Amino acid sequence: MSNQLADLANFSDDGTEGQILAHMAFIAVFEAACKPDVIEQMLRLPFGRLAAWLNARGGAASTIEKLVDTAWKKMQDEAKEKSESLVTTVKPMVQAILEKKAELHDLIRSKVGEKIGEKLSELLQPILTLVTDPLVQELRKGVSAAIAVFEKDAKALLPGSRITGPLTAETIADLDQLARDGSHTEKIDGAKVSLQEMLETAKRNCGDALDGLKPDECSTNWRQSLLELLDAMVFTAEEETGKAESAIESKALLGDVLEKAKLDGVALQKSFTSGLFVELLLGKLKNKTKDFTDPILETAQSNIPESMSDIIDLQAEYEALLEVSIGAAIEKTFEPKLQ
Repeated sequence: MSNQLADLANFSDDGTEGQILAHMAFIAVFEAACKPDVIEQMLRLPFGRLAAWLNARGGAASTIEKLVDTAWKKMQDEAKEKSESLVTTVKPMVQAILEKKAELHDLIRSKVGEKIGEKLSELLQPILTLVTDPLVQELRKGVSAAIAVFEKDAKALLPGSRITGPLTAETIADLDQLARDGSHTEKIDGAKVSLQEMLETAKRNCGDALDGLKPDECSTNWRQSLLELLDAMVFTAEEETGKAESAIESKALLGDVLEKAKLDGVALQKSFTSGLFVELLLGKLKNKTKDFTDPILETAQSNIPESMSDIIDLQAEYEALLEVSIGAAIEKTFEPKLQ
C-alpha cells in the first residue's frame, strides 16, 4: 500500500480513472486530517521517508483505498443505471422514427405511383385511341360477318323464315328453335365454326393494327423518352431543392437519390422495352411502374435522416419535389412526342 501511495505522491494528469479518484481521496483526507504546516513538512521529506511516513499511517491508507473502491463502484452502478434508463427512453423514440420512416416511404411510393399513373394515363390516351379504334372497327366487321353467316345458314335451313335482316328477338328465337332440331346439328356446328373464324380474323386484324404502330421504332422512342424523363427529374429536383432552406443539404441528398435512380433506369432499359408499351395500353401500368419507382424509393428511404424534425420537414419537400419533377418532367418529355 505504501508503494501505491508513494506513486500517488507523483500523480500526473495522464493517470487512469482509478488513480484520479485515489488522488482526489488522498488530498481530501489529508487536508482534513492534517494541519497545513504538517503537510508542508511532510511533502518536504525525501521520497523514501515520505513513503515510510505514509506507511506508518496504515489506517489512513486503508480509508483511502476503501473510498476509492466505493466511489468507483458507485460510479459504475450509476453509469449502468443511466445506460439502462437511456435505452428504455431512446428505444421507443428510435422505433417511432423507424415507423415514421416507413410511413414516409409508403407516402412517397403512393405519390410517385399516383403522379406517374396520372400523367402517363393522360398522355397515353391519344395513343390508346389509335389502338382501340381499329380494334372496335375490326370487331364490328367480324361480328357483322358472323351474323351474315348465321343468316345464310338459317335461311338455307328454314326457307321463308322471318330471318331477313339484322338479328332481333324473333330472329334469335328462330335460331334457338333451329338449334333444338337434331337433324340440323351439323349445320349449326358449321355456323358456330364460322363465327369463331370471324372472331379469330378480327383478333388477327387487331394484331395487325398494333403492328401498324411500328413496335420496334416505338420501343426505341420510348426507351429514349424514359431516359430523358429521368434526366429531367434530376434537373428539376436539383432546381427545386436548391431553393429550399433546410437543416440538411437536401439539394445534395435528393440529387444523389435521383442520380442513383437515373443509373438504375439505364440498367432497367431492357425490362422497359420488352413489352412495356403494350402492357401499359392493356392496363398494367401500376405493376410495371413498380420497377421504375422502387429504385428511387429504396434509395430515398436509405437517405431519410434519423431525426423526427428533419423527417417532418422533408415530407413537404418530397411532396413538392414529386409534384414538380414528375409532373413537369413527364409533360415536358412526352407531350411534344404526342403532338
